[in-house]
Amino acid sequence: MDVSPDSTRVFVKRKHCKGELKEGETYLIMGDDSPTKDCYGNMKYLLDSKTWVEQKLSTSTCEAPANKIYCTEYRDFVEEYQVDGCNV
Repeated sequence: MDVSPDSTRVFVKRKHCKGELKEGETYLIMGDDSPTKDCYGNMKYLLDSKTWVEQKLSTSTCEAPANKIYCTEYRDFVEEYQVDGCNV
């Protein structure tokens, strides 16, 4: 399945799962590749206990000393994954 950048995706989570995704924010979401469709044929993705979700912090937030390591590791991982894909 191919999805283009900036296209809308719908995520569904179980009630007992913690956390909320904020509209307009960017996330790295990794987990089981099991999309499903709603009654209109739109793709939905189930977030469960096996899903890893990391929020991409803003450039200004990444400048704070407490966030520099996180932001560097996040950026490095995403860049490596874009190049090597599932070989990471």
